[in-house]
Amino acid sequence: MTNVIKDFYENKSWHWYNKKWFISWLFYKFEKFNISRNDMCIEVVKKISLKKNIKSVCDIWCDKWLLLKKLEYIIPDLEYISGIDISENAIEEAKKNVRNWDFYSCDINQSFNLHKKCDLITCMAVIEHVFDPNEVVKNISWNINQWWILIIQVPNIVCITRRIAFLFWNRPRTSRDAWWDWWHIAYFSKKDVVNLFKDNWFEIIKITGSWVFANLRNWWVSMLSPDIICIWVKK
Repeated sequence: MTNVIKDFYENKSWHWYNKKWFISWLFYKFEKFNISRNDMCIEVVKKISLKKNIKSVCDIWCDKWLLLKKLEYIIPDLEYISGIDISENAIEEAKKNVRNWDFYSCDINQSFNLHKKCDLITCMAVIEHVFDPNEVVKNISWNINQWWILIIQVPNIVCITRRIAFLFWNRPRTSRDAWWDWWHIAYFSKKDVVNLFKDNWFEIIKITGSWVFANLRNWWVSMLSPDIICIWVKK
């Protein structure tokens, strides 16, 4: 099964299954009000970097390494930058374009060790794609320096749009059909995320969200935000 997932991400097959044209059109119309998950992550890190001297950073499933570029720009005196991804194609492309960073392929569905423990680990839109989130979080915990920062993002299964979809019998899709839910395997509410990371020796600092009208939605993240971004410190 792991090989199936790897082939899927190597070939970027999920793009063929995004059939929600109305949602895409609506999102385009409100693009100027959008705060992406990476932008929200950057805003959080800016505030953290004023209090903590971050020297090393890793982005789990770094894909096009865009987040790492932004982190390098806003964090002064970074000594170590790394990125891991299940896709060997993505890693090879990253190595060609950014030669002084540490990129390598890694399947976090299996036990893994980063090349170096880091002060900051980002894990955006990843946990929902793995078979055993609890085991992945344990591995992340072993790879981050104590009392340093982890930022994760997952989709919110109980936000109001999902609740309305359930009323019309539209369930989350985990199979290859026209409404395939982006290869999501696990689903989370705010409570699920909090319990998952607390059980693995993390202490929560902040919960927020991103996307269109994020500042308004963050008034009630668990109900209004389509995603959940959590900032944790390793205890």
